[in-house]
Amino acid sequence: MSVSGVAKLLSNKVYAGVVEWSGVEYPGQHEPLVDAATFQKVQDLLEARSVRGTRECRHNHYLKGVLYCGVCGRALSCQLSKGRYLYSYCLGQKSARYPTGCRERYIAADILEDEVVKLYRRVQLPDGWLERLEEDLEAEVIARQSRSSAERELATRRLAKLETQKRKLLDAYYAGAIDVPMLKAEQDRLGQEIRACQSSLVGLDANLQEWQEVLRTAMRYNRPGPIGQETE
Repeated sequence: MSVSGVAKLLSNKVYAGVVEWSGVEYPGQHEPLVDAATFQKVQDLLEARSVRGTRECRHNHYLKGVLYCGVCGRALSCQLSKGRYLYSYCLGQKSARYPTGCRERYIAADILEDEVVKLYRRVQLPDGWLERLEEDLEAEVIARQSRSSAERELATRRLAKLETQKRKLLDAYYAGAIDVPMLKAEQDRLGQEIRACQSSLVGLDANLQEWQEVLRTAMRYNRPGPIGQETE
């Protein structure tokens, strides 16, 4: 299956339980394969990728985009040699538009990783700072969790109200109280508001999870011990 075929598949509202006829959306009688919030999150990701025009990198590495050349200041990229060996190099060497004339040699990715590990071991926080940081981050996560719960409750009530309005709109159409143009216009308006509520709920969960991950990562990387390994 092609990439465009996968994108078309992921954008099909039928899998979220919605069918469309003559430009009007109806709730399908079939069982959805995905919930509305997950479907909307996928649409947001597809739209974001489309706007930025990004493409997946063929040779990815977790340090790519993080390290910069100490000679010319350009970012370091990766290149696979002979299909087996991964090297890092300065983009200033190969850039056709912005060459820097940098002549720094290529360096094996595993050697570069070891040097980064040594660097991080030298910049660990003192014990006193670490304890205070942990307390402050935990307090911040608790405060954000409280605010997130209140915002989630409001967004959930709003979403339920919009879904009710959407059902009443179809009832009015079936009863002959409104015509197709008005139905489509109202469906579009309600659809936009529903998607906004769903995105808000997804964002609240993601924001809290990110802060919790920040706390775990901060503690893991600043405790004595091997870099990248969690301590008990």
